[in-house]
Amino acid sequence: MPSTQVDLIKSGESEDDALLSKKQQFLWEWAMHEDHMYLNRSNFFFVGESMMVAGYAALKSSTLPEAQAKVVPICVLGLGISLLWLIVNVLHINQTAKPIKEELRRIELTTWLKIEVRRFRRIRITFIIGYILPLIFCLAWAYFMRL
Repeated sequence: MPSTQVDLIKSGESEDDALLSKKQQFLWEWAMHEDHMYLNRSNFFFVGESMMVAGYAALKSSTLPEAQAKVVPICVLGLGISLLWLIVNVLHINQTAKPIKEELRRIELTTWLKIEVRRFRRIRITFIIGYILPLIFCLAWAYFMRL
C-alpha cells in the first residue's frame, strides 16, 4: 500500500476527504492571497489619490497663472484615476474574489453560514474600500473641477 493511503487509513480520512481538504486549503490560501492583493492595491490607489489632492491644493492656492492653468488637467487626471480604481475594484470583487469564496462556501457550508449571518450585521470594509471610497473621490474631483 502506498504511504499516502496508509496515512489516510491511520488518520481515519477517506481519499475523497483528503482531496477535498487539500482543495479547501488551496482555495482558502488563494482567497487570502486575493484579499491581500486587493488591500495592497487599494492602499496604493488611496495614497496616489491623496497625493493628487495635495497637488491640487498646492496649485489652487498659488497665484501664478501657470499653476492655475494646471488645475483642470489635475482634476481630470484625478477623476480618471478614481474611475480606474473603481473599475479595478468592481472587477476584482465580482470576477476574482466572489467565485473563490462561493466555491469555499460550497465545500464547507456550515462554517460559511456562520460567517454569512454575522456578515450582514455590518457593512464590510471591502465594500467601503471598493465602492464608497472611489466614488467619494470621483465626486470630489468633479466638484474640484467646478471651483
